[in-house]
Amino acid sequence: MATASRVFWESIFVLAFLAILAGVLFWSGGRVERHARSLTEQHEDALQAADERHRSEIATLNQAQERRAEELAKERAKAIFGAFEAGIHSAAAARWNRYLDNARDSLLAQPAVLFVHLITPQGRIISTSDDELARIGRLDEQTDWPLGVDGLASRIGETTGQLELAAPILEGGRVVAVLWMGFDVTVTDTPDSAS
Repeated sequence: MATASRVFWESIFVLAFLAILAGVLFWSGGRVERHARSLTEQHEDALQAADERHRSEIATLNQAQERRAEELAKERAKAIFGAFEAGIHSAAAARWNRYLDNARDSLLAQPAVLFVHLITPQGRIISTSDDELARIGRLDEQTDWPLGVDGLASRIGETTGQLELAAPILEGGRVVAVLWMGFDVTVTDTPDSAS
């Protein structure tokens, strides 16, 4: 009987030990799971913050790239304008209209060039790419801003991405003509790169 009592108490002790062990394992498993969940949430928050920071940095870089592209386009417009102005100087002074028209048409082949007007200091049209302006024959008070320029001047055009440049053409210290051009600064293609 003593053996049965002893087996009984040993069994109860073993069952109690197993129950305590199962409880400890269950408790520690839940704790590990909670800790793992907490770490996952922290990492997800950190990843989300890093993702937002990277998106902001990319947006800033894109804006800087767009500004730089616009600056380059404006410099390109000024270079085209200056080259054309230098090339037509004598023809403008002598009013060689056929030469001016051919030069204008060649310039209009540039993808970024929107319009070209060569006008007298009084606003009469010498050569233009605008049929309506050619028909009218002169600038009106809404379009006469280039007449007052005393050097290379620019302004933002009427449509987004448009830059207008104007400069007087001088001969012997007097203004013989005014060159006025419009450029689309959003165009990056040149005739050579389009082929």
